[in-house]
Amino acid sequence: MVTMAEDPLPLMFDVYPEREVVSQGEPYPDAWVVRHGALLMELVDPEGHRLALDLLGPGDLVGGPAAWTADASVRALVTSALFPAGPIALRDGLARRSRRAAWLACSVAWDRIADRLAARLDDLADRFGRPVPGGRCLELPLTQEHLAGLTGATRESVNRALAELAAAGRVERSRGRYVIRSADAPDGKVLLPLGLQHRKGA
Repeated sequence: MVTMAEDPLPLMFDVYPEREVVSQGEPYPDAWVVRHGALLMELVDPEGHRLALDLLGPGDLVGGPAAWTADASVRALVTSALFPAGPIALRDGLARRSRRAAWLACSVAWDRIADRLAARLDDLADRFGRPVPGGRCLELPLTQEHLAGLTGATRESVNRALAELAAAGRVERSRGRYVIRSADAPDGKVLLPLGLQHRKGA
């Protein structure tokens, strides 16, 4: 269900968790910018394999030109608010989407799964996390299936990669939250890098 919010100019609306606003294979219904929240942009192939192209947050473009067909679906992960995208926001949003898709393609092609997962978690922590001692806390409802989609991997591979990152002191999971540790450990321990910063399509 999509409900209208009390925000007159520009017209803004709320999208509740698991509600789809863009459907793969159908024309874009419109183009919006995320005011707040998080929405999963995901494509599914004929065999049912899923690849999450991105997690869209504040300032990101949702949808696109009405004459275009959507190659991925977009649904809310948490309650999110969208408002109409103007011509400049549409242009810049499409360019950013292309850069981030290229980053994901490079990562899937060249990097081992632990590095791909580390880069994704680092990116999500930068964009959606809040500061905590030694790192950033990511409180989005991300399942291992979500993380598998975001890294082009299987759930089993993601589980092993999470264990590797946890053993290296880079990621800690507690009560559904992920804490992404910064590179400088307080005890001087050398930690597994969350690299790939140069490939982030910011």
